[in-house]
Amino acid sequence: MDWQRFEAAWFDAVIDAISATANANTRERFYAGAFWLLYGDGSKIAAPAFGMSSEAVDPGVRWHPPDWRWDIIHTAHERVALLYEPLLSLTVSDERFEQLWEQHIDMLARVCRRATAAVRTTAVGAPASAFTPGFFVGIIDFAQGDAALDYLRRSVDSDTLAVCGVLTFDQDS
Repeated sequence: MDWQRFEAAWFDAVIDAISATANANTRERFYAGAFWLLYGDGSKIAAPAFGMSSEAVDPGVRWHPPDWRWDIIHTAHERVALLYEPLLSLTVSDERFEQLWEQHIDMLARVCRRATAAVRTTAVGAPASAFTPGFFVGIIDFAQGDAALDYLRRSVDSDTLAVCGVLTFDQDS
């Protein structure tokens, strides 16, 4: 699998989605972007959703992407959909599937870290005032159970995690 190609496509799609969403919603101040709705079942790996949220969100859903106003930014998903076609009908061993899944998560984590850096260095086509100083992109998908925290930690630096509050979020409330 050409994960570099996936990474490049996702990075461009995410940066464009962040820029377009921020520019179209100039009264909002965004604090996070997230990959979520991860899906893999042994025979397929689907493209995750990408969304964003702003400070205006209800605090009870701050770290719950399915409830965000911009929960799925369809243009980002559409730009990578063709890349996922070979992953939608896999005939591989369980071991090989696990390798592909982990490579997929690693690729998404790299996109998250690169996108976070791009926003924080104002290398996106949106004003810095559209984002909180701690803005980050991460893999935030608590439906993944025990793996959710691992994915989050792989995609977001430890200093950001320590101050943002996502690790203290009670997803059951």
